Amino acid sequence: MKDEARVLVFQTFPRFWVTSFRPDWDFLRLKPTTETRGQHIKWQDGQEFSLSAPILNFRLDELLNDQFRSKAGETLATWVKIENANIARIRTGIPRFDMPVEYTTNETPTEKTWNAYYTQNYDAEVVPQRQLDLAPRSLRESLEFIGSELRKRRNMEGAAKVLLLFRELFPGCAFPCMDQINSAFSNDLIASDLCGMTKLERLIHDLAVETQQRAALGAAAP
Repeated sequence: MKDEARVLVFQTFPRFWVTSFRPDWDFLRLKPTTETRGQHIKWQDGQEFSLSAPILNFRLDELLNDQFRSKAGETLATWVKIENANIARIRTGIPRFDMPVEYTTNETPTEKTWNAYYTQNYDAEVVPQRQLDLAPRSLRESLEFIGSELRKRRNMEGAAKVLLLFRELFPGCAFPCMDQINSAFSNDLIASDLCGMTKLERLIHDLAVETQQRAALGAAAP
């Protein structure tokens, strides 16, 4: 507000919803308000969303007050923290974002007020392949790190579980300490062709097939 040298700062979280759920939209209209009590995202009409209340609303001279400046900085830092976490999820294709269910202008939201919004129903819908393709790179690095750390801590069971997931998602790719983990689950003196992991994979496969067959028989029963 120029007349009274007032600054209003808004969150723009509706874009996370759109990025995941409506990537075909070529524009997005965000409508700010001057309310003091904010709420989670509300889809108004068409491609328009309300930004609800500003997260900060102050006159420039208020920044001269040390207490207010410190509190405003804490509030902004908290919103930036939520923002960065949401950006990280979107970049890896995860259709989810966090946002306070409600908040008050110039007040720092607490984690108890945060709510996770899923733009896809994980139980009922298959996410577009373009989203799934974003996840592997960061997930691969995480699996490599976790598997290696579990192995160094002599948690071979946990390391094997991580390796199984790695082999499912990244077939043919090398995994750190793969030979050591495989040897721990092999009866052979020399673990060839990753026989230990192959045995575990076959066991899981056989159990999955058996479960599917039982379910099919149950569905066919009168």
